[in-house]
Amino acid sequence: MIVEGRPLVTVGVLAYNSAATILDTLDSVLAQTYNNIELIISDDGSDDSTVESVKQWIVAHKNEFTIAKVIAVEKNTGIPANCNRLLSEAHGVWIKIIAGDDLLLPNCIYDFLKFIKQKPEAKVVYSNYRSFISASDGSVQVLDEKLDDKINMQFDADAHTQLYTYIEKGFNISPSVFMNVEFAKSFGFIEKYKVFEDTPFYVRILKNGTKIYHLNKDTVLYRSDGDSVTRERNRKHFYKKTFVENYLLFRREMIYPLYPWYKIVFWIKELSFIVQYKLTIHVLHNKRTPINNMIYNMFKALNPYYLIKFFIGKIC
Repeated sequence: MIVEGRPLVTVGVLAYNSAATILDTLDSVLAQTYNNIELIISDDGSDDSTVESVKQWIVAHKNEFTIAKVIAVEKNTGIPANCNRLLSEAHGVWIKIIAGDDLLLPNCIYDFLKFIKQKPEAKVVYSNYRSFISASDGSVQVLDEKLDDKINMQFDADAHTQLYTYIEKGFNISPSVFMNVEFAKSFGFIEKYKVFEDTPFYVRILKNGTKIYHLNKDTVLYRSDGDSVTRERNRKHFYKKTFVENYLLFRREMIYPLYPWYKIVFWIKELSFIVQYKLTIHVLHNKRTPINNMIYNMFKALNPYYLIKFFIGKIC
């Protein structure tokens, strides 16, 4: 939909047990300087008060959006499936997907649309963003963490070069990505990798020859402090096993076919991680204890990839 030359933009908020943070996220959407927005909150089976809080917020603010609604499912289906539900409901020309604990800066949508007007060929754009944590008084404490400018410069290339830069540098562009809706729908998110949606999507579009553009402005605040349950789990375990198993499946199916056998450093790195992971799971039972921490660090110190990297660094 176009209103007086202003394209409809869908802001899709991904929610799952987000009651503690999502109203701040929604307030940041409400504060946008651009005012032709379709707001869709997609809840993926929350068992807290997320849906009730969101519905009350929409009742209070629905007249300030072109469209505002919440969709929800009873059982958790995974992040990619939740993204696909958002896409299927989106009527906008463009879409900004945001997690239910991150924040949009006030000019986020305006800045992206201004950039796209100058780069009409762009289908996917990412921007700079800043990390933040919640201070004890509930205010936002913005951190110095941000995407490395050197990586941004390396990523300013054709789609083929971007593909390998993205795979090998492993940097996170997802919090800020802004996409053409029809383009995103034509690819969709791969639902078999349930715990992460972003990397398989970007690898697939880059393999297809679609360049990802860069907007050199901060548009998003990305939360770097998880909930206390997540932090406690990370203190007790070395790896999030479900995530790593999904990640390794993705690597086998989508990344390994891109690399020939003679890319020795790549294969050493991959195999070294797999061995380290398997030892941690089967020998240390993925449990952090003082002794296990010492053994884990020994595994890491003897990791062939890090040894090679160390010696190359000494030589260079």
